Amino acid sequence: MLTWANFGGANRAYVPYPAIGANPPHALWQNFVAYYNDPYSIFASNLHDVFSIPTTAVANHPLVHLVTPTDRQRVTSTQTTIRARVASGKASKVTYSIDGGSPKTMELDEQGFYSALWSIDPSWLNNRSVTVTVSAKVQGQTLTDTAKVLLGEPTQLPAGWVDNFEGYAGDDITLSETYSHVNSNSTTLSAEHKKAGAYALAYGYDFADAEYTGIGKTVEGDWSAFTSMAMWLQGDGTPNNATLQIVADGVYFEYTLPLSGTAGQDIEVPFGSFHPAPWDTAHAGAVLDAAHLAKVWAFNLYLGHASGAPTTGVVYVDDIRAH
Repeated sequence: MLTWANFGGANRAYVPYPAIGANPPHALWQNFVAYYNDPYSIFASNLHDVFSIPTTAVANHPLVHLVTPTDRQRVTSTQTTIRARVASGKASKVTYSIDGGSPKTMELDEQGFYSALWSIDPSWLNNRSVTVTVSAKVQGQTLTDTAKVLLGEPTQLPAGWVDNFEGYAGDDITLSETYSHVNSNSTTLSAEHKKAGAYALAYGYDFADAEYTGIGKTVEGDWSAFTSMAMWLQGDGTPNNATLQIVADGVYFEYTLPLSGTAGQDIEVPFGSFHPAPWDTAHAGAVLDAAHLAKVWAFNLYLGHASGAPTTGVVYVDDIRAH
């Protein structure tokens, strides 16, 4: 644990403070004193001769760093510059390659980067992912660095759509970073279990440490022209359940359905069947009407653990949308 000094008494305190003038001590002051007196804690006053300890500087190992494009960067033009930096050593040769293809030479530029212009086949700008690798020969070693790069613009989703899982260039990390995650779960793209297109969501859960897990996506929009929530779902045959949650105008509306079916099926739930979450007591009587649907903020998908049910599993989801 690192702390700082208390400047200005109780007005600029970084750690609990004693009584100062008419001000009482911080509520945790006695705990902090006990922590100070604990033989396993170390404070600055316990350190002696730290500036006279003999030390020996160790040379940094050489490395190569791929500067641009960055990992998971999306490139939408047919040309972009690849830049790499070699540190703590002099390179005799630096090259780049795409998906393990033939290496192409990079030249040292006036800014100290090894750079090369990457010409991209226009047919590749179709929302795919490739791996860019830079290699440098330094002091008899071959050093490498890589980045996953997404090519082309993803297809824009129509109004009311949450996700069809086609816009991630087949990359699981890009998918995962798009969603917020609550408790233990995994999100990957499934090319096998899907309704349409190339991918669906494989949503893995683990209830070992919590009775529920969830993912969420910001989808600000006006859904007042729609009447229901639709999606494709393939359950895992367990008594566990899924809760669809629509956050609209500050109210958390929910609908819960079972995961007992193992055949993929289309599900459509009228907005009138959604009700405020049990814990959202401030909006207990709210209705998911056109006024609320005009201000949709987010869609969340929670999985809940049923008594005696398995604690791990995978369900598949596709084409989440207002209908």
